[in-house]
Amino acid sequence: MPGPAATAGAALGGVTLAHCLAYLAALPAEAERHSHMTATGHGSFPMLVAVASAAAGAALLAVSLRALGPAAALGVVPTAARLAAIQVPGFALLELIERRMGVGSALADPAVRVGLVLQVLVALGAALLLRGVERTVGAVARRRRRDGRAVLALPRRGSTISLAPRATLLAAAPRRAPPLPLATT
Repeated sequence: MPGPAATAGAALGGVTLAHCLAYLAALPAEAERHSHMTATGHGSFPMLVAVASAAAGAALLAVSLRALGPAAALGVVPTAARLAAIQVPGFALLELIERRMGVGSALADPAVRVGLVLQVLVALGAALLLRGVERTVGAVARRRRRDGRAVLALPRRGSTISLAPRATLLAAAPRRAPPLPLATT
């Protein structure tokens, strides 16, 4: 299973993704969806999407770094179960907070009911994605070790990275001048 930080990041990303998908599925018309989300307290949702995106990216990075070492492989089913156990109540709590703890209005909303089911499916998808990232990074690391190359080569202190002044592909191309100004008549 991923570590606590990767699990939390993946779960936050999963809650948000399933939340978006649920509202898209339950309310496909943009105007209706917008007015419904405004009426049900989703004003801070763009900020949640930004935070969740960063957290999901951090989870992918954590799993990638974990794959560089001799850690045990992620199990898809235990990871999905763990994510779903966090995402389903997390989504329910988020909806209750958005509705000022209105349980009746939350349960009456088709987007919430769809969202609860989608949390489990997104948790499974996230577990598969995490396992795929882990396997891919692990395979690349093993190949680099086998070839005698560094697995993670970081620049040394004081070293500089030299960039060619012009890409090789463009070396033979003639240089262009800036465009001529438009003539006025």
